[in-house]
Amino acid sequence: MPNKPVYVVTDPDNVPVKVVNAVAQYGVIGSLVSLTLTTARSSFSPDGKVEPDMVVAARLRFDLEVARILRDRIDAQIKLLTAPPKTKAN
Repeated sequence: MPNKPVYVVTDPDNVPVKVVNAVAQYGVIGSLVSLTLTTARSSFSPDGKVEPDMVVAARLRFDLEVARILRDRIDAQIKLLTAPPKTKAN
């Protein structure tokens, strides 16, 4: 069985973690999947009311292979979050 390559991931720019609340845009551009993710922040209207203000958190472009990997990884995490609780046998 061949060994999987090991990648060292660095973060020289200290890219921040962003909370994403919505997918504002998705589609295909050429041969790439395109996603624009947004986050909600609070702003004040002229009359002083708090209103949600959706701002772009990330614009992602990736090929079909990465799209499939993301889909599979997200599906696996959703299954973990939605798994029924284990109950003790009587």
